[in-house]
Amino acid sequence: MDDKIAGADPRMNPQMDVQADLLAATFAAARQSPPEPSADFMARILAEGLAQQPPARAVAPAHDLGSGVGGGVLAQLLAMLGGWRGIGGMATAALTGVWIGFAGMGQLGDIAAGYLGTADALGTVDLLPDTDVLAMMLDQEG
Repeated sequence: MDDKIAGADPRMNPQMDVQADLLAATFAAARQSPPEPSADFMARILAEGLAQQPPARAVAPAHDLGSGVGGGVLAQLLAMLGGWRGIGGMATAALTGVWIGFAGMGQLGDIAAGYLGTADALGTVDLLPDTDVLAMMLDQEG
């Protein structure tokens, strides 16, 4: 506490003891009966909150895929895969896989260099020398 800094000792001042006791009694009384908001206040808050909310929109009824109304097997498959957005994502992934499979992994560096520039412009660094590091280490140990 700051009592030592201020030079005051609370045990030496009886008026501070009385004030501390009054303060403790006030806090104890406040804990016994916490304040409750009035019903009128709560009703006003609720009315104001409801006035700020946007009105509810009508929800379109869901299509029953099992009844046969609204499409056949293709419509059910389309719905299971997430609609046209899901089909579009799957088609993109499939075409990318076919492209990578056809082009081969060796040519991906050439394709990336075509999009991003040359490897020198990217600042690539060769961290391993062309010689066999493991063979060099085995020769030094033995």
